[in-house]
Amino acid sequence: MTAYEWFMGLLDAIGSGAANTHTEAGRRQRQCPAHADSGPSMSVRPGPDGTVRITCFTGCTRDQILAALRCSRSRLAKAAPVPPAQYAEMVGLRIDFPAVEHKRNGPPAARGFRLEAVHNYGRAVLERWRSGQHKELVWETVKPNGARVPGLFGVTLDDLPLYRETEVQMAVAVGEPVLLVESESSVDALRGWYATTWAGGASAVNIGRIAQVLGGYPNTIVIPDNDRAGLACLARLNAAGLAPHVLMPGADEDARDLHRRLGPAGFEQAVHRLLAECTTRQAA
Repeated sequence: MTAYEWFMGLLDAIGSGAANTHTEAGRRQRQCPAHADSGPSMSVRPGPDGTVRITCFTGCTRDQILAALRCSRSRLAKAAPVPPAQYAEMVGLRIDFPAVEHKRNGPPAARGFRLEAVHNYGRAVLERWRSGQHKELVWETVKPNGARVPGLFGVTLDDLPLYRETEVQMAVAVGEPVLLVESESSVDALRGWYATTWAGGASAVNIGRIAQVLGGYPNTIVIPDNDRAGLACLARLNAAGLAPHVLMPGADEDARDLHRRLGPAGFEQAVHRLLAECTTRQAA
């Protein structure tokens, strides 16, 4: 067990609550033991070789934090020879932490949402956040230096390419089926297929971009969401001549649901059966 793993175990053992935030490189935000912290406002992250780096953003010093935990500085470099819970019991460590307060305003991470997926559109990135049954979509603009800033600046949804557009162009070049669906999550679920969508969902179907990439391509298969918005979206694609084949999911299903229900083999059979039936009708 590294010092970092042991230290996090000690915080767990004494009930130091965590902020429901997306963190990187092992960094976590926990309640600081040196003050009444409902934040949580203490950053804990691994250093070289599993050591511990701690910072309290309200001003508690490292020594104050360690004193509150009844730990020496050595615990930041090496795990104690006993498990964290046993150590807390041995030294009589008891801390009454206040309840964690999750913010109602601010970015999703500060309000208890977890980052579920990141969808790259080149000039912009779409983050998908979830908390229970609730989800939020956050757009960020990618600056020339690679940095990301919240919102779309100088970019509209219509300016963006199709999701995974380069792969779709490769599929068109070699005559492979292309699945046009309504969401990035459905595209990601259809592993092994050339699938794509547009930025904005059913209410903002990008007819111009779809026509530019897939217009006239005979092996395009549209898999709409089988709900009111999805069927309206399908009608727009049909009117624009961009839905040569349609594979309809069950009621209230989307492409991901259909793939899950049929299984990979059944889904593949459904796609190729649809293409074969259309080819037969055209030949007749």
